[in-house]
Amino acid sequence: MAAAESWLSRRGAWFRVLPPLLRAEYERQTRRQRSRSVGLVSLVGSVVSLLFYPTLNSAVPDLQDDVTRLFLCGAVPFSFAMALLVMLDPTPLLRETLLGLSGIVNAAVLTYLFVRTRIDATELYVASMLVMMLFVTVTVQVRFSIAVGVVAAILALFAEGVRVALDGTPRLHRDLFLAALVSGIYMLMANGRMHAEQQRGFVLTLRERLRRHDLFQRNLELDELVRRDALTGLANRRAYDAWLQNSWRQARAGGTSLGLIVVDVDRFKAYNDFYGHPSGDACLQAIARCLREQLRGTSDRVARIGGEEFSVVLPGLDGELCADVAERLRAAVAALELPHLDNEHGRIVTISCGAASLLATEPMSPRDLVAAADAALYHAKQTGRNRVCLADTVPVVAGAQPPLDRAAAGRG
Repeated sequence: MAAAESWLSRRGAWFRVLPPLLRAEYERQTRRQRSRSVGLVSLVGSVVSLLFYPTLNSAVPDLQDDVTRLFLCGAVPFSFAMALLVMLDPTPLLRETLLGLSGIVNAAVLTYLFVRTRIDATELYVASMLVMMLFVTVTVQVRFSIAVGVVAAILALFAEGVRVALDGTPRLHRDLFLAALVSGIYMLMANGRMHAEQQRGFVLTLRERLRRHDLFQRNLELDELVRRDALTGLANRRAYDAWLQNSWRQARAGGTSLGLIVVDVDRFKAYNDFYGHPSGDACLQAIARCLREQLRGTSDRVARIGGEEFSVVLPGLDGELCADVAERLRAAVAALELPHLDNEHGRIVTISCGAASLLATEPMSPRDLVAAADAALYHAKQTGRNRVCLADTVPVVAGAQPPLDRAAAGRG
């Protein structure tokens, strides 16, 4: 982005050179397309040059064998071969060199024929050489640095051709060369201007694409921030609600179950009152790390949904497995042995868990799953804390029976 902005901010300069970073990106993005396009143009040019054969043959009838051998069987096939090589996508330098070499070879053949013939073909020769420069610089648009060399070579051949063929008329020689030189300069100016516009268009497009990408990344970061709990780094309630809805849709599409565990830190208000809020924050952070470490890869997801309340979404797990995961979470938090003198369970921080699982079918909904897990958590809190309760989901959803207490001896 900085390189693009810096290059675009420079004034004037049709022939500004792209810095290495932008040049490499420019060649990477345009190389294949340019090889195909200029290769195709060169192939068409080779075919069109065949139409020039009868004209050249009639212009220099004394050199018909040379025209056939050098032009028809030499320069034209050579140009055709160069065009095919260009379409194979060689390196940019080789590609531009091949294109320029094709123009020089054609110009050399025309110069040879003009010098050898005894017939005055000056007008045709001048027109042919100008057309050759025009084709290389404007039609094919060889890169400017190569175009300068090609035009210089063609002008050198032209100067030598008119000097030898028009010996004795130096003024005409000078006038023709000056006309060709001015034409070549104008063509190079057009070539440089076109390449400058192409590069500018590329850099403008690149800058806009980088800006959109940067904006997209910033939006992702902002979205991540609004979905992340600032204290624990876990997902927040907003992200949890979205997860639950999405996981339910996926489970419903696959005809599978969706498990949910609601976790509450036991007597956390008393912890805050006794140890202070900074310690309470550190306690929640430790519990959040512990819960995250106990889950399966990326399929299980944990979020902080309230002050000291967490929730775990478990795709594909039935009730028994959800209860097993909840017990693992409870045991892992207890194993941290965070001091909590106002907690009757070993004077350490503990959690209570409510687990539930539902087959994602009609007429059930995520709300029913949450209600079942909340009911199980409430039962765990009411029956002593530091335990796991599994919801008997069908009766609970119907509002008939309480959850099943899964707390075994030693868990409560």
